[in-house]
Formats: sequence, structure tokens, C-alpha cells
Amino acid sequence: MSLKLRLVLIPSVILALGLAATIGYELSWAPERVRAEVTSGMRLGRLLVTAALANASAASSADAALTRLQAELPKVRHVVFRIATNPEQIAASELPQLDTAQSPVPLWFARIFDLTPKIALFPVLVGGREVARVEMLSNPLDEIAEIWEEMVWLCGLLVVSSAAIVALTLWTVHRALRPVRALQQSFDRLERGDYGVRLAPIPIAELARIGEQFNSLARSLAQVTEDNHRLIDALIGLQEAERKEIAHELHDEFGPVLFGIRAEAASILGCCRRGHAPPARIAERAAAIGRLVDSIQRTNARILARLRPLALEQLGLAEALRELVAGWQEHCPDIAFSVQAEEVAVGDEVAGLALYRVVQECLTNAARHAGARRVEVCLERLRGAERAVRVLVRDDGRGLPPGLRFGLGLLGMSERVRALNGRLSIANRPIGGAEIAVTMELPTAAAP
Repeated sequence: MSLKLRLVLIPSVILALGLAATIGYELSWAPERVRAEVTSGMRLGRLLVTAALANASAASSADAALTRLQAELPKVRHVVFRIATNPEQIAASELPQLDTAQSPVPLWFARIFDLTPKIALFPVLVGGREVARVEMLSNPLDEIAEIWEEMVWLCGLLVVSSAAIVALTLWTVHRALRPVRALQQSFDRLERGDYGVRLAPIPIAELARIGEQFNSLARSLAQVTEDNHRLIDALIGLQEAERKEIAHELHDEFGPVLFGIRAEAASILGCCRRGHAPPARIAERAAAIGRLVDSIQRTNARILARLRPLALEQLGLAEALRELVAGWQEHCPDIAFSVQAEEVAVGDEVAGLALYRVVQECLTNAARHAGARRVEVCLERLRGAERAVRVLVRDDGRGLPPGLRFGLGLLGMSERVRALNGRLSIANRPIGGAEIAVTMELPTAAAP
């Protein structure tokens, strides 16, 4: 059931119950009202007909008495007077009943009340002889008709009022649910990838906060989508740049060195064919080949270290971080680097590589952008958690600017940590500089 239907149905049911209760209350005391009115009418009619009979009895003849009585019989509400002159009718034990066919009251409503008439008989005496009889019958139909009219008017008023209230409620609910419909349409657009959708301020206090949260969600999704696009573009660009750089190094480094090795080997072969090559010359050429091979090995090690740190697999995360910091110390002697790393069993190369790359990016930012004079790296286990570790990188540089927006390096760190269900925090230190902390639960080592 929709919210709109519920909001309209509840007051409608309450109004219907109120209408039924009102009708029930009116009908509960209506019979007593009819009895009271009939009793009062009969009492008044008895007084009036007694006076009329006293005047008629003084007439000189029966006809004159009946004529005077006919003229003086009173008109009393809820009472019907009949003059019976037929001797058989006068002696009858059963008197005629009231006719409800001509009443404006529906028969089913009239049957709710007691329609049996109350009858009082008054003899008309002229000269001591009964010449006729006056029948006084109660007539509850008049009072029942009044009650019926009141009920019809009251029910009509209640029905019109209820219809107006329901219509007003429907209109109010329709207007009140406009923000909900707008929110639904905005969520549909959001589901289709339209992250630029925004809700206008909602004037309803209960929904205003939801509208603000929706707009915040839309902005966050738009920012995350933009960051993902930038990150994907950057990854593709980095892949191409890496391939290009490796190709240049293979061409510029390996090509000449391999050509030199071939030349030196050809010189040795030429000396051997002539048969008089001195051993010193052959040793000189062999030493040159060794130097060229060393150059290839250094270039190869540099490329491999950039692609994948071998120390991480061979020596573990703590030792790999020490080598990384030592390399930066060699490149940046003006910056004091320090590292405190506990030996931890990473158990998963993806997690270890993620922590290594985070530290690598932090050192790059501290050395190139922060203007730091001191950089500290710390790897520690968290107490009370068997597999939880934390990596801290602190510097004394300029710190993070207000309204920091993640660049590609920070985005890469954030995505690496998020993929491993870790937590990344970046903040300025109270004494100056920045602090980057990564906390994560290391996975257990996979079975071989």
C-alpha cells in the first residue's frame, strides 16, 4: 500500500467511524424522544378534548353537539382525533391503525420505533345518552419524520464535511509528497549515472535533511567518478610512459652495450684466428666484456626495481622499506631519513606491495613537494590484534594545503588501501608537517 493511500485512508476511516458513531448516538435516544413527545401530546390532547366535550354536551341535539365538537376539537401535534358515530364502530374492540404509506419516512426507518398507537376513548353524551365517541390516537410519525429530517441533514452535513476533509487531505498529501517524487526521480537519474543531478531545497523539515544528504551523495559520487576516470587515464598514461621509458632504456642502454660485447667478442675471435694473440690483449678484451655485462646488470636491476621490488620478496617488508629509505637518503642527502620497522609476516604479496608503494609515494611527496628536512617511516604491529599493522610516514614540511584535493598519487594510495579493506588517514601534524597513516589487517599466508 502506498504512503499516499495510507495518509488518505486513515482520516477517511476515522471520519466514517465518526459518522457511524454520530448516527448510532442519535438513534440510541430517538425512541425515548418519540415516547416523551407522544406522552406530552396525549396529555395535552386529553385536557383539550375534555373541555370540548363539556361544551358539546350542553347542545340541544346530537347533531348540534357533533357540529360543535367537530369545530372545537383541538389540533395537537403527535395526536389524531376521530369521531365515531356508527354504533357498530363504537362497539368494536379493535380500532383502525395509523397508515404509514403517506409518511415521508422510509418504512425501514419507521420500524425502528414502536408504531403501535396509544388510544384513549371519550364518549360524547347528550342528555345522558352516548351519541358518539371521540378516539384520540397517538401519532409518532410526526416526531419520527422530524428525526428523519434531522438525520438526513446531519448525515448530509457530515458527508459533505468528510468529503471536503478527504479532498483537502488528498491535496495536502499530494503537495507534501512532491519532494518524495522528486527524490525518486533523482535516484533514478543517479542510477543511470547522471551524477550532476541536484535536489532543490525541500521546504518540509522532515525531508530537508534527506535532500541535503542526497545532494552530498551525488557530489561524492560525481567526485569519485571523476577521480576514477582520472586514475584510469593516469594508469593508462603511466603504462604507456613506462613502456616508452623501458623501450628507451633497452634501446639506449642495452643496444650499445650489446653491440660493444659483440665487438669485443669479435676482436677476441680475430686474435685467435691469427694465432698470435697475446694473452694480455685477450684478458683486456675479456675485462671489457665483463664491464659491459655489469652495466647491463645495473640497468636490468634498475628496471626490475622500478617494476617490482625484489627485496620485498627476498627479504620481507621491513628490510625492503629500509632499502627504499636508504635509496632516498642517497639521492637526497640534505634530508634526514629514518626508519623503524618491526619484522612482520605479510603473508600476501599484494598487501606487502601495497604498503611498500604507499611508503614509496609518501617519500616521493615529502622529498619533492613538502620541502621537508626530516622524514620518519614507522612500521609496527597493533597491540591487541594478531594480524593488524600500521605504517606511519611523518615529515616536518609545509603540510597539506586547505581543501586538499587528491592527486594521482594520493588516489593511487587510497585505492590500494581500500581494495585491501584498510584505512588511510592524511592530516597535518600539530608541530608542522604532514602525517600519513595506513592501518590494515594482513591476510594469512596462502597454503602452497
